[in-house]
Amino acid sequence: MRQEHRVFTRLYKAKVRSKVCSMSARRIAAKTPRSRVKIVIICEDIESGKHAKELQDHVLRPLSGKLQCVPEAWTFRALQHPELHDLASKEIQGADIIVFSTRANSEVPSTIKELLETRPSQPHRPRALVALVGPAKTPPQTDSTRLFLEAIAAKGQLDLFFGEKSG
Repeated sequence: MRQEHRVFTRLYKAKVRSKVCSMSARRIAAKTPRSRVKIVIICEDIESGKHAKELQDHVLRPLSGKLQCVPEAWTFRALQHPELHDLASKEIQGADIIVFSTRANSEVPSTIKELLETRPSQPHRPRALVALVGPAKTPPQTDSTRLFLEAIAAKGQLDLFFGEKSG
């Protein structure tokens, strides 16, 4: 009887200690602010936005405990509206990572070009432009999207990561 009582007491104390440690860890974590990463996705449509979101999740998953992701997503169609265009412009200015995703390597619409040419609000902060571009519609087609994004990255002092989607 006495030995069972000791075993029970040890188990109970271990359980309480575990809960206290767990609560302390949560409290410390709650007091320690995580770094914020603001990501803006500009996508041609829902399908290309899905690819951009999958990339975002894949890259940030290992860092989820250390970073707080603040995502925004905009389609080309939504950005045709002046009010949404202005709102997106402000979001892009404060973004750490801009993900540009399109189904095909074709000409970027003028409203999207204007949006991407927005100067960052803090130009000396590290920032990145990630481009997910589908294959060209015709083989001899000029890689105008890539050239445009390279120019935007150079002008805005952005690190450029360019990926081509297959099929």
